[in-house]
Amino acid sequence: MKKPPHLLTSLIFLLVASLTVTAAVAEVSASPETPELAWRTDLHGAVEAARLSKSYILVDLFAEWCGWCHTLEEKVFTHPNFKKYVEANDLVLLRVDTEDRAEGTWLKARYGAHSLPTTLILDADLVKIGAVSGFAPMPTFVEYLQEQMDGYATILSFYDKVLASDDAELQKKLATDLHGRGDGVRAARLYQRILDRIQQGTDAEAWLTYNMADALRMGRHYESANQTLELANTLAVRLEDNELMERIALLATQVAQDLGDCTRAMATLEHFVNSFPKSIHSHDARRTLQAIRKGEAMECTRGA
Repeated sequence: MKKPPHLLTSLIFLLVASLTVTAAVAEVSASPETPELAWRTDLHGAVEAARLSKSYILVDLFAEWCGWCHTLEEKVFTHPNFKKYVEANDLVLLRVDTEDRAEGTWLKARYGAHSLPTTLILDADLVKIGAVSGFAPMPTFVEYLQEQMDGYATILSFYDKVLASDDAELQKKLATDLHGRGDGVRAARLYQRILDRIQQGTDAEAWLTYNMADALRMGRHYESANQTLELANTLAVRLEDNELMERIALLATQVAQDLGDCTRAMATLEHFVNSFPKSIHSHDARRTLQAIRKGEAMECTRGA
């Protein structure tokens, strides 16, 4: 049998190649790529969206130099199954740079994210539902997220029972956990239950009162926080507890900053650095005081 002419062979090859490319284009058109998820970049907008939808906020804390942050983005956050998980749980996505000296830096400090990447799960009141540190592949990453949310749901399921009980130790453990998460309202109720039954005039009463003041601050009950701080300070002075007095003075500066009251913040910071010049917090207090004087708004309006 004679071989086909070289030109005919070339034409057949081109025809087959053309049909193959056409079929591939048709297949891509029939199966479009999954649209990318929309990440918010402002905390206020994320909080408002979460409040309206009664959803949690998933916060991606990252930095440009963080290699694993980029890996998490490429291997997890762009994965179709991650998108399905986000949509199924109606999560609000927030991405912030921890080196922006603004909301990202504040969130990193508030939640003690000492390594990157860190992914936070927050509610609309900025209570920490959970956190995932570092990189994990799909679906392990999603499993970690779900474990954190399920764990918090379990805590809430027995909260009322613990609150109504007479088990002070259990109440204290739960209050400490919720306090650490920033769930100030629930923690303050537990602290109050313990204080109602504790012996007055003791170190335990003084420190619990201080903890309750901080919990009230986290719950944005600023007037009650200041009143409770005054009571804690009276107890600390009476007990001559210098460590507690230092803590109380420092907390007073935080209440003022969270209120967005720059004038009060400067007054409380000046009191702190003058009263406790050898404190390990004095350097940060002076830096914050200087920043407020320069008009760096995040230093005294971050909780407003």
